[in-house]
Amino acid sequence: NTNYILKLKELKDLKYRMFTKYRLRDSNNLGSYLAGLIEGDGSLIVPDPSLKKKFALIRICFNIKDKPLAELLIEKIGYGKLIYPKEGNYLLLEFNTFAGLYKVTSLINGYFRTPKYEALLRKIDWINIRTLDFLSQNPLIKKDKDYSPITSNAWLAGMIDVDGNFNVIIAPRKNINNIRIQAQFRLELRQNYHRISNVSTSYVDIMSVIATYLGVNVYNRSRYLNDSITYQYFFIAGSKSSQNLIIKYLNEYPLLSSKYLDYLDWCKIIDLNNNKSMKTKEEIVDLANKLKSRMNSKRTIFTWIHLKNI
Repeated sequence: NTNYILKLKELKDLKYRMFTKYRLRDSNNLGSYLAGLIEGDGSLIVPDPSLKKKFALIRICFNIKDKPLAELLIEKIGYGKLIYPKEGNYLLLEFNTFAGLYKVTSLINGYFRTPKYEALLRKIDWINIRTLDFLSQNPLIKKDKDYSPITSNAWLAGMIDVDGNFNVIIAPRKNINNIRIQAQFRLELRQNYHRISNVSTSYVDIMSVIATYLGVNVYNRSRYLNDSITYQYFFIAGSKSSQNLIIKYLNEYPLLSSKYLDYLDWCKIIDLNNNKSMKTKEEIVDLANKLKSRMNSKRTIFTWIHLKNI
C-alpha cells in the first residue's frame, strides 16, 4: 500500500523536521539535557578532604553504541574525554579539568530535579573555593532545584535517553484478528539516593511528577543484582493519551541517543494501530513484528541524521 508507506515516511520526516527547531547549543537545552543525563546515569565526584588524592570529576555513562552522541557533547561543551573500560559494553564521558568542570557545572546549575542535587551543591562549593585560583571567573551561585513543569525543558529527554525504554508487546492469539499490539514506554529509577543529606533522598517525588503528567501510577520492585538487592520505582505508559503526551513532548525536546531510532519505530507502530483501515490485521501484525525485531538490543544498523545541524 503506497499510501501507507508514504504516511510512515511523512511520520519519520516530521520527527526529523522537529530537529530544525531544536538547538543543543542553546544553554537552556544543553544544560537541562545534560542535567537529565547526569541525574539518570552520571556522577558528580567531589573530593573528600580527608583523602590525599583530591581529584574532582563529572562522569556520564553511555552505551557504546551511543559514542556519536558522546562525541557531539564534547564538541558542544568544548571539554571532555572518552574513557573505554576494559570490560563492559559501555563508555564514559568524563570532565576532569577545572575549566571543564566549571563549564559543565554552570550549564547544569538550576536544572537538577532529583536527590542528586545534593552532589551538585557540594560540587559548586568545591569549585567556588578554587575559582579565583584557576579561572578569572566569578563564583557560581547555587540555584534552587528545578520545580518548573516537567515538559518545560530538555531534562526529561536526557533522563529518557539513559533510563527510558520504548517497547512493543504483540500478544499471540489463535485468531489473528484478536492479536493485540501495544506500544509501551517504561521509566525506572532507583528508590533512594545513596548519601544521607538535608535534601530528600527519595526518588518517588520526581517519578510521581512524570507519572502524573502521563496519567499513570508509580510502582516499586526489588531484584537481585550482583549478589545484592536493589530497589526501584517504575511506571509503564501505554494508553493512547499517554502516548500522545510522550510524542508531544519529544517533538519539542527530542531524544539524541540511538534510543531515538527505537522511538521512531515505536511511533510507527502506534500509527499502525491508529490507522487499521489502511491494512488488514495480518499485514499490520507482520509490519509491527518487523519493526519490533529491530528495536532496542536487536538493532544492528544505526543512523545519526538526527544529530546533524543541532
